[in-house]
Amino acid sequence: MVTIGTLSARTPQWIVALGIGLVLSPLLSLTPLLQYIGWFLASLFHECGHCVIALFTGHSAIPAIRLDGHAAAIHGPQSKILVWATWALLGYGVYWFRERLAIVCSFAGLALLYPALVFTGFGEIAHLAAGHLGELAFASYAMWCASTGGFTQGMAERVAYALLGFWLFGRNAILFFGLLADAGARAHYESNGSFGMQNDLIRIADQCSMSLQTIGLIFLAITMVAAIASICISAMQAHEPAQ
Repeated sequence: MVTIGTLSARTPQWIVALGIGLVLSPLLSLTPLLQYIGWFLASLFHECGHCVIALFTGHSAIPAIRLDGHAAAIHGPQSKILVWATWALLGYGVYWFRERLAIVCSFAGLALLYPALVFTGFGEIAHLAAGHLGELAFASYAMWCASTGGFTQGMAERVAYALLGFWLFGRNAILFFGLLADAGARAHYESNGSFGMQNDLIRIADQCSMSLQTIGLIFLAITMVAAIASICISAMQAHEPAQ
């Protein structure tokens, strides 16, 4: 009989962790309690994604998660002082990291894009998209932790990260595929916004003058690229704990 221990001895731990995490990831959808735990975690990452972009573009922002299944990120009016301070910090970042090309390019790109984020309607689209992108960002981080060992490099932690990463990727992929291909899924999505508000992707579709199916296709493609890229990058950076 092959146990996890003997499997780990024969196979790199990061592969074992990703494999077990993939198999166990549907557990977060099996029972009402696990579904609630999964929803709460996803909502936390989702609303934090909204808040990060809101703060970055000069708005105050507060994530609100209600225990009865509602979640939203409320952002206030834009502060011009915060906008100019953030833009100045991006410029200073280009100077401070001038000897590190990759970081300089990142700061320079953000500095060039920043006016479009804060002075045009694109900022609101970015704010709306940041919820699901926040989930995908944390899923990518979880896959990296599963491959590199996280904080403890223990197998249990690796598996937990992999489980959550695969579940977040799968959750989003199922939602976006439903919006693309299933009229019933679109009708359900259009009718269940938190706090009586429209869901993010509906508002993005309205602002971009696109159909909800097209938005679903775009976000499904983003999800698949993010999942494949995160697994490939994690595999390249994977390492085993010291013996």
